[in-house]
Amino acid sequence: MRPRALLALLAVTLLALIAVVVLEHAASQRRQPGVDGTRLLPGLESSINAVTGLQLVGGDARALVTLQRTAEGWKVAETAAPADPARVRAYLLRLAHARIIAGKTRDPSLYPLIGVAAIDHAGASGVEARLSGLMPEPALLIGRYDARLDGTFVRRAGHAESLLVAGDLTPPRAPADWMPHPLLSIASDAVQAVAVSDASGTRYVVAREADGRLRVLHAPPGVQAAARRDLVADVLDGIDYSAVEPGTTPPANALRARVALRDGIIIVLRLWQPAGAGAPTRAVLTVQAPRGEPPSLAARAVALAAWLQGRTWVLAPGTWSLLSGSLQPGMPMPASAASAASPAASSSVAEPSTINDGGR
Repeated sequence: MRPRALLALLAVTLLALIAVVVLEHAASQRRQPGVDGTRLLPGLESSINAVTGLQLVGGDARALVTLQRTAEGWKVAETAAPADPARVRAYLLRLAHARIIAGKTRDPSLYPLIGVAAIDHAGASGVEARLSGLMPEPALLIGRYDARLDGTFVRRAGHAESLLVAGDLTPPRAPADWMPHPLLSIASDAVQAVAVSDASGTRYVVAREADGRLRVLHAPPGVQAAARRDLVADVLDGIDYSAVEPGTTPPANALRARVALRDGIIIVLRLWQPAGAGAPTRAVLTVQAPRGEPPSLAARAVALAAWLQGRTWVLAPGTWSLLSGSLQPGMPMPASAASAASPAASSSVAEPSTINDGGR
């Protein structure tokens, strides 16, 4: 082995040994008397409804997530979108119920090993969680979770001693992880028609007949039309996302899917894949409300539009291949769908006016 490689190996081994000492020999560290078994944040559970904000700050003092309680509910400031109130409350309760197992190191040189170095520290790996609305406002440096000990290393901001706290207190670091999921969950039986098209004008169209059955009305030659029928109708059932970006204009070559629901609401998806190997699919969605419909339906359309529009969604894998596969001959089918496929429907039937999107 080369001397440089040997030295690197020895350095890594030494760091690992130091980490073991920090984790396993708490008795050698100075501890605050009487902390074992006490609540990390006493009083939080009884005042949890007074919390008005939760901010997560990462290394280099970079804001990761900012959650704010408003009159309409919890919001994610970075995406200007609703937060999932159940997710927010669940995390606040985890903090409120967290109990200290033991005091740990006070040595700042050891903080980086367990992730509780100050967030402006070079290479800080932990997260500082700041709660607002309480007096005083708590701030916690949340470090590494150790599965062997089933505990998270935490240091209260402004305190020298780090603590081992029971359970996993690691917060999600992405704004999308605090938002409702999935993006949409609309079952296929609520879908009246789906029209998929690309920039060249190639189309795949399915519509629901009077008896409720789906029928392929148009498909490109060579596409396994009937085999994809139910999959395409299910496109909004559980469609999900991994991130949210500012709203943008889709490129000219974006794929387009127009989904008409049986209640008259229309949801249009424009999807594209940015250049670069493995780049995830982006999508923008718009909602069209039916005219002259009951106020309750108009209110539902407004709520959908408020949730979907004005943002670029980074979609979870699968949606792009599902829709693009309906336009490309020879695209493989999932085994489960292929085995259940019926003979392909004729693609020579004209698209009815109820499916014609009129270029909208």
